[in-house]
Amino acid sequence: MNREPYPKRRTRYLSHPALAVAIGCVVALGVVGGTLIVSSHTSCGVGAAIVTESFWTPYSLTNAPYLGSTNYSASFALFERIGPTQVTLSNGTLGAGNLSTGYFETQNWTAYTLTNQSEVGSGVDTPCLTGYTAIPSAAPVEISVDGEPLQGPGNTSNLNEPTSFDEHPPASAVFANGFVSANLPSISTCGRPAESQSFSSRGFDVLLPFETGQTTLSVVVTIISTESFQYHFPADGGTWIVDDLQDGPGMQGPGLAFSWEPC
Repeated sequence: MNREPYPKRRTRYLSHPALAVAIGCVVALGVVGGTLIVSSHTSCGVGAAIVTESFWTPYSLTNAPYLGSTNYSASFALFERIGPTQVTLSNGTLGAGNLSTGYFETQNWTAYTLTNQSEVGSGVDTPCLTGYTAIPSAAPVEISVDGEPLQGPGNTSNLNEPTSFDEHPPASAVFANGFVSANLPSISTCGRPAESQSFSSRGFDVLLPFETGQTTLSVVVTIISTESFQYHFPADGGTWIVDDLQDGPGMQGPGLAFSWEPC
């Protein structure tokens, strides 16, 4: 599309460079009762890099209710040697109470300090809520597993689900996908037909335990992963107590966790 040229306008040159600087600063300054007031706000900035380490990192986590099943899909970005790569998992199915990671990837992470910064100009204060963050970087080796179980079939509860995946090198991120407490209404099919319930998530938290040589630096980051779940509960199958992993204290999980009781 061709655009019409901007109309010409006259330029008025200033007689002294200092006057131009002063006029440019007027936006950030005000005068109240003869006193010059400077407007500013606080923001959180990324500081120095501390350490880089490789972690076995989940990008999708899925639970299936005991006796039931789950259909799931996920979309997330990985930072590989060639840069960010979008990955999509679709039409996955878990049954018979299997618990699955959905997808794990060896990912390099670099820990950074966070510092509060004062910025001139109006704006909303967004101070740092923690002292550190972590940012993914290129991984030298990509090792991925799709659908490897955290718990085997037949588990009536997600209460004792592992919080890390140590069967594979390197070190594992810590995640929260197990049942903690009920915070959604229970689902019962006792004397009733089968039932299904949908749920979606835009991300979940993991903790990265960096080893600095003197201590362990624990940094919590959010994995941006858009996940959709369809949970299926069989007819006359029992009662499932439900934990919305995004509402509990501590780290957030991606979907729902269950604890089963018979009719």
